[in-house]
Amino acid sequence: MKKEKEAIKTKENKKAQKKKKKKKKKKKKKKEEEEKDGEEKKEEEEEENQ
Repeated sequence: MKKEKEAIKTKENKKAQKKKKKKKKKKKKKKEEEEKDGEEKKEEEEEENQ
């Protein structure tokens, strides 16, 4: 009984960690894309100013 509860708990923890990791990865990717867009806009503005 106790082992079963621990197994279920472990399974839930792993699931939660996986979900957290996925969310973090998604957030990081979004941030990188925003930075890339910002850099491209800067380059376009510099080209227009010249």
